[in-house]
Amino acid sequence: MVAGGESEQASIYLLDQLAQGAMAAPLTDWWSRSVIVAQGALRHDLADQLSASWLQHEPDNIAALQQRFDLQLAGGDTQGAWRTGQHLLDTAPASARALKQMALLAQWTGRPQIALDYWIAYLGMQPDMEARERAWRLAFSLFDYNRGIDLLSGVTATRQPIDGRGTGGLGLRSGGARHP
Repeated sequence: MVAGGESEQASIYLLDQLAQGAMAAPLTDWWSRSVIVAQGALRHDLADQLSASWLQHEPDNIAALQQRFDLQLAGGDTQGAWRTGQHLLDTAPASARALKQMALLAQWTGRPQIALDYWIAYLGMQPDMEARERAWRLAFSLFDYNRGIDLLSGVTATRQPIDGRGTGGLGLRSGGARHP
């Protein structure tokens, strides 16, 4: 059906067969392709059903969790994505990409303290000046001065001196006074 351009019908057929118990649960590759085919047919409802069915059959499958997480994010289901993302991080080794997504998601869903934890974990894996700035600003807004200062010191440690004196070309003496 897919090869004949009937992606939507193929997705519906697979869901029907699974619901009737007429076929064994497909392999991971089949599940993944079926969700992608449903998305390609612009049937996000079918992609969501297939993804949910996949997780029902294989609740700890990392590929299923990642695909479900991505679908939920794309569909604006931030609460569902939060739950799935938590499960994904509990199941799979944390990746920089997952930590960054969870940090952003925590901020979007009103979990600033958890967001800061995710930002710090992400920065431990991936140098990212924009994320570091976001994290130190968040730390200070939470009155978490210790972590904010640690994050800021990471910013200054990564900047290269411009004038050879380590003052960034500002002409400052070691005491902070300007050179004449």
